[in-house]
Amino acid sequence: MRLSELQVRGFRVLREVSLALAPGLNLVVGPNAAGKTSLLEAVHVLARGRSFRTPSLDEAVRREASGLLVRGQVEEDGHREWLGLVRSGGVTEVRAGPARGRGASLLAGRLRVTVIHAGTVALVEGPPAERRQLVDWGVFHVEPGHLQAWRRYRRALRQYNALLRQGAAPRELRPWRLALAAAGEALDAARQRWLSRWQTVLGEVLTSLGPLPPLRVGCQRGWARGRGLADALEEAQAAERQLGFCRTGPHAMELRLTVDGQPARRVLSRGQQKLVALGMAVAAARVAAEMARPALLLVDDLPAELDPGRRIQAARLLADTGSQVIATAVEAGAFPMAFWPSARLFHVERGDVRPA
Repeated sequence: MRLSELQVRGFRVLREVSLALAPGLNLVVGPNAAGKTSLLEAVHVLARGRSFRTPSLDEAVRREASGLLVRGQVEEDGHREWLGLVRSGGVTEVRAGPARGRGASLLAGRLRVTVIHAGTVALVEGPPAERRQLVDWGVFHVEPGHLQAWRRYRRALRQYNALLRQGAAPRELRPWRLALAAAGEALDAARQRWLSRWQTVLGEVLTSLGPLPPLRVGCQRGWARGRGLADALEEAQAAERQLGFCRTGPHAMELRLTVDGQPARRVLSRGQQKLVALGMAVAAARVAAEMARPALLLVDDLPAELDPGRRIQAARLLADTGSQVIATAVEAGAFPMAFWPSARLFHVERGDVRPA
């Protein structure tokens, strides 16, 4: 899968953008605040229908513009398809080939992206939700039925929580508890399959970025091992009726990162945390590529995060994923380009993006 063409209009500081992208590395260089990160953000919006910088797309609309537009042509297995997203007047319209709709779900899985930026360190220092999101991104791209199972689970969880808040009787809770358990166990099984491979790849990646203290990744799946989810939900029912919400199940899964038995965020230096977070994201991309589902990697100012030696190691790891990469840097010499046989260089200045 690759993004071969990109068109952007009315997005943050960017002027009208039209780019033909290389299947390997696309390096965007320019001064700070020129629009480099905005370009990556626009691609992320095209892929997921949301930004990685703000919860509201209206904040991404260029000051003097009436709305924003992002379009791109995606190629995979000889098939080409145009994707598009328009935001205007507080309304979002999405297009995927001939299909049109208002929801980002229309875009799901059509352009697979992962972003590596300054905030990626939250994979180590942030709350469990950050790591769950990485796991579900990874599983979604290698398990075809994962999205449907996740939607079934979220729907059942909403209903179950609503009944708990109402103080519903056990007989009213039972059908939703069983639906929650069936979807939840399917989710957990898919996650465990993915985690088994990802942890192996993560060890290889971190060794390449080392030396680093020995990291251990443990998974608490959200209920006691050796028990079915239906039984665990029934046992927790009385306490959760008191709380008014369900805290048992895969939505409570937690990846625990430890070093010598202590939370990694307390032991690792800030620089080491950034390396581990980078390794976690790259390992996820490698697993996707192994399953013939490579993702587009959006890498924002990687040189600023690493010393020159580790910068080279990180660039090699990115190239080894076999994924298309759109990366940013203040200048071309700051990002190692030699690992990609086909690379294109773009320059951005005051929102204007041109081939260099």
